[in-house]
Amino acid sequence: MWPSTVWAIANNTPGVRMVRSSTPSCANATAPNKVKANVGADRRFFIASTIFVGTAGNCKSVNPMLPWGRRDAHDNRVTGLKHPSGKPSTRIAAARDCPGIVAAMRKRTCRGCFCFMLCGVLAAGCESGPTGPVSDAGMLTNDGGGGADAPVAGDAGLASLACTALVSPTTVLESANAWALHVSGDDLVFIDRDGGEMDLLSRTGAIRKVGKDGSGDAVLYVAPKGKRVLTLNTDATQVYFLLSEVLTGGSTKAFLYSVPKAGGPSTRISAAMAKGYNTENSQLFAVNGGALYVASSDGKQRIYRVAVADGAEAVVTERDGTINTNLQLFKDDVWFTGSQGIDGIFKVPAGAVMTLPARVGTSTCGAFRVVVTDTAILCGDPLGIRALTLSGENPRLILDLIDDKQVSANNPSPADISNYYAVPVASPKIGRPLRRQAISGGAFTVVACDRRAIRDFTVSARELFWIETRNDGMADKISVFKLPK
Repeated sequence: MWPSTVWAIANNTPGVRMVRSSTPSCANATAPNKVKANVGADRRFFIASTIFVGTAGNCKSVNPMLPWGRRDAHDNRVTGLKHPSGKPSTRIAAARDCPGIVAAMRKRTCRGCFCFMLCGVLAAGCESGPTGPVSDAGMLTNDGGGGADAPVAGDAGLASLACTALVSPTTVLESANAWALHVSGDDLVFIDRDGGEMDLLSRTGAIRKVGKDGSGDAVLYVAPKGKRVLTLNTDATQVYFLLSEVLTGGSTKAFLYSVPKAGGPSTRISAAMAKGYNTENSQLFAVNGGALYVASSDGKQRIYRVAVADGAEAVVTERDGTINTNLQLFKDDVWFTGSQGIDGIFKVPAGAVMTLPARVGTSTCGAFRVVVTDTAILCGDPLGIRALTLSGENPRLILDLIDDKQVSANNPSPADISNYYAVPVASPKIGRPLRRQAISGGAFTVVACDRRAIRDFTVSARELFWIETRNDGMADKISVFKLPK
């Protein structure tokens, strides 16, 4: 039994990268990029790569956030980390019984460790010698980018090339310093941090909208000098935002404003005598039924409900500690995690006034994202996604990536009916897959590959939208992407 996939070596990559092609060829591969390995006359090969941290007997201390197969700060080998003995952690060998080797390797060396295994057929001309040790320059490995041609570990350790058949995300807006992305009807609304006026060493910020197809790019509001757009939210016709202002005496506070989505002058919502909100940590996290919901911490954690009509303000709940996180208006309750997520999950009725929140269960999701759905509470996790019951108990890992070649921490997206999306915690330079899974668990589907640093992931009726920072070797570039569901 052997996979029919034929692999060739891609030139001009960090290290050496394996790719699949309909006409694989290594005719133009330079000598340093060829493989020193006994691949045999049939050119079948097997790659086994194991990443260790600490000693060989302490495999469970592997850091899942470290990249595979890239030059990086941890090691200058193209294969990533080294075995504690100092030898490279990747081996290439001729092989005839791929499933048998995979089973043996998993049984012998992969208990508690992260192993990546790949079987394939090497295209003619890719090998540089019949035998001998594998050199650094000849390491046959995935470059860790997770792109369309990169292997993704599948069942029994065989390579899966699902990425090649996927619809690629479309760039809605390229090279835009976008923040606080919201979908409103046929438009995307966001803060442009490179917009506005130059004020000392930074820009004051602007509010922009663009059609879902990238058309109709328009500026709705420009913050004047001395003020700054902090965050926003929307409904069908209005954009609501927090604007920082310098008060008499030199202190700075944030106040609520609105601007029509169709364009027009801005209007202050906060009452004339309002004290304002902390400019460092305030969040305008929900709009519902003619009210805005704001979380702010200024000695106390407070959640406010503010009437759009007249700016009347009510304190929904108040607690000691640092700023609330993961704020979500779900049905009739406001859910949140307290003290940066450390001290648990809480909820309070959205219409309450000065009501103590109720702690939900005894579990905590730590600093990862928390999303409440109709059937479960979803938590981000270093190895995938965890689910709790709606009572906050019985945590279970519904997305378990411990054996996945591209293991990484993930955060859950808002619910998409009975599904959610596992958004990888990645860097601008190292990509990871974006996955869809039922909230109840089970098999997952990779919907996009090589996704980098994602934020403001939004689920609409037909499409997914997000802001992503990518760096392909020159500098960070922030763009807005979309993907059909």
